[in-house]
Amino acid sequence: MPLGTASTLRALALGMGGLAVLAAAFEFAEVAVTGEAGPAIAADKSVTTALAGTLARCRTVAPSDEAALEGCRAAWEEARRRFFGPPPETATGPARPAGAE
Repeated sequence: MPLGTASTLRALALGMGGLAVLAAAFEFAEVAVTGEAGPAIAADKSVTTALAGTLARCRTVAPSDEAALEGCRAAWEEARRRFFGPPPETATGPARPAGAE
């Protein structure tokens, strides 16, 4: 039976679907063994709530209020750090070898 375009694409789609199911099975097996999903960081509820309150307040700060903006910049930096993790140079050392320009 000769393979046409439609049957070739169908076979390719089934194969990719099978690979996706296999990858999901491996991920769920890792979660079952370790009890955690990847490098998730457990957040302290009180700190998270306080940070969310500060960020909500910062939405209404006027650009001329320098003292409030400084606090907001710190809160925004903390929120970025919590979301993205530490910058690469503090996590694993310098991004480039010393002396490389």
